[in-house]
Amino acid sequence: MPTHTPNIDMLQRIDLVDKALQKNAAELNTHEEVCALRYTQIESQFQTTISRIKRLETIVISTAATTIILLLGMVYRG
Repeated sequence: MPTHTPNIDMLQRIDLVDKALQKNAAELNTHEEVCALRYTQIESQFQTTISRIKRLETIVISTAATTIILLLGMVYRG
């Protein structure tokens, strides 16, 4: 048989659950902040990568166009 009253036991359990909820809420908030920072960094890296890809695309298209024009010039003169 328990030596303490059930009300005190219940209050202790409620207090433990409340503390656990507060800890979880704090951890979740921290996680959300870290994820937001990571997302911002990833977005920045994507923008940099997209810019580099566009630059390379321009170089490839320009090179292809120049090659085609030179080849057509050789065929026309040839």
